[in-house]
Amino acid sequence: MTEQHGDATQMSEVLRLIGTLSDEVLDAQIMKRPVPAVQVAALADAARLLQDHDIALPPMLLQVLHGLDRDGVSPTGDSDDDTSDAPDEADPAKGLKRFLRPFRNSRS
Repeated sequence: MTEQHGDATQMSEVLRLIGTLSDEVLDAQIMKRPVPAVQVAALADAARLLQDHDIALPPMLLQVLHGLDRDGVSPTGDSDDDTSDAPDEADPAKGLKRFLRPFRNSRS
């Protein structure tokens, strides 16, 4: 039982950090400031972690990821460009696009 409590406490902290970082990135998007690539990558990794643990993605995280995808920002901080034939491991932008594909249909 202690191990489950520890996991719940850790996931609670992960969700809190995701909320804080999502807020910072959303603020940057609203103010038309560049979003640091490390923050984009951290949010993408956090979303994958939540998915791996079957935890619903927080609405603000989804909003930020959709905004980044819409703006063409990749985890490397560059603009997305689907013209490359490089594998996903070499091009994290393609990995983010594939990761976001299921969520695109659920947007209102």
